[in-house]
Amino acid sequence: MLHLSLSWFLKGQRSVRKFEQYHPKFAPKNPPKWDRLEYKEFRLHAQNGGADCAFRYFEITPKKPNAHKILLLQEITGINQKLVDFASYLSEEGYHVYVPDLLGPAMANKSAVSNLVRLPCIRAEIYQLAKGRPTKPTEWVHAFISEIAKKDEQVGVIGMCLTGGFALTLMMHANVCAAVASQPSLNTVPRASVFASSARKVMAENAAYAAQDVIRQKGGALAMRSCFDPMSPPSAISGWKKLLGDDLAVHTFWGFRHSLLAGRRSLPAFRLVKNYLDEQFRSSQ
Repeated sequence: MLHLSLSWFLKGQRSVRKFEQYHPKFAPKNPPKWDRLEYKEFRLHAQNGGADCAFRYFEITPKKPNAHKILLLQEITGINQKLVDFASYLSEEGYHVYVPDLLGPAMANKSAVSNLVRLPCIRAEIYQLAKGRPTKPTEWVHAFISEIAKKDEQVGVIGMCLTGGFALTLMMHANVCAAVASQPSLNTVPRASVFASSARKVMAENAAYAAQDVIRQKGGALAMRSCFDPMSPPSAISGWKKLLGDDLAVHTFWGFRHSLLAGRRSLPAFRLVKNYLDEQFRSSQ
């Protein structure tokens, strides 16, 4: 019985790899090198005499003018060639892509394992960022969206891994019309701890219902993960699914693959994302 189950599992893995193989047409033609990117800086001026908040970002523009804008949030691996390739491919598909560097050069082009070793040093900041709670990085992202969404344009957001759930919380921004949470690792539904005061619990509940209403009015969001991905537990999506119901489209892919969009991208996953983005941009016009 065990032998038959193992054979069935391995056969399924082989079929998935064949179905999601890295097709040459799915690769960007001339992507820039990650270590030769031309970064720009956006500075958020602090009020009441506080310190300014500044992060760098790069953008990849498509050939056609007036393209829809995408804010691509990085994974724990930071800015690397895989992320740049994915941004380039999005640009070739007709999107104007903005990629902020929220983790800094120290996290760039490193493996997930090596960055997890560094994570305790910045864990609090990253956790607050992933949760979408008020911090300098989250305030900067909201201000940056307002900056790139000139003349009340709409922006789509793609978050991956630690920033996956953060993309869903950004749907609360007036200029965000679409949010994709790819392999999210944290449950970012607004909620208070068991030991929180009654007032905090009421505030968290009101925030959750507000997010529910806004996302429903905007046509829903998209979340996806691999069914055996240990870094993206089902709880990272189930909380939002319980809150949003049919307004959150959840797709689970077979296998252990963590990154569905960067690196050796899943072609079905990308088609799913592109169809969702195109539909959301059409509906928002």
